[in-house]
Amino acid sequence: MLPRISLDLFHQTVREAATETMERSKGQVFNYAGIIPVMDQTRPYDCTPLNTRLFATTGGDGVHFSLLELSASVQPVIMTVPMNFGRTMESCNCILAENLEEFLSLGYFKGWFSLEQLFYDRDRIIRFYQSEEVETDDLSGGDLQFVKLMRRKLGYIHLPLNLHRLEVLKQLYFETLIFRAI
Repeated sequence: MLPRISLDLFHQTVREAATETMERSKGQVFNYAGIIPVMDQTRPYDCTPLNTRLFATTGGDGVHFSLLELSASVQPVIMTVPMNFGRTMESCNCILAENLEEFLSLGYFKGWFSLEQLFYDRDRIIRFYQSEEVETDDLSGGDLQFVKLMRRKLGYIHLPLNLHRLEVLKQLYFETLIFRAI
């Protein structure tokens, strides 16, 4: 079964939702709720997997999201957090979802900016993304409007972030990532 949300559809919908958000929420802070689209495929950091396609950034500390296109139906989403300095590539990379729809579903209520906190306070951020309450300190104004537009336009449901799911994805796909020799 092919993923319902392709990268092209993602980019198109982000552009449409961003335009609508900016028109509706003039003067409000708007940062794409942590999925600022990226079209440039230049590898921004040595820890970015070479066999992935960069598609968005959070806008903070170099954190970015890439797609590992293994087949038409398997396209895991990788989050790279380059400022989480460590000895291994695993200390900077996490597989968040098996496809774009699952990835977008994680941010259904909260957006995607805070996902990087998985590397710093895993238990808290798992609870944060499992909650169905929108916390206005973390998502407000234009970003809240944007999240609502994205889910309405693409029709995905909320899938709570789950530690077991993250472990399964790591076991299935982490070894397929290719990194620059350091």
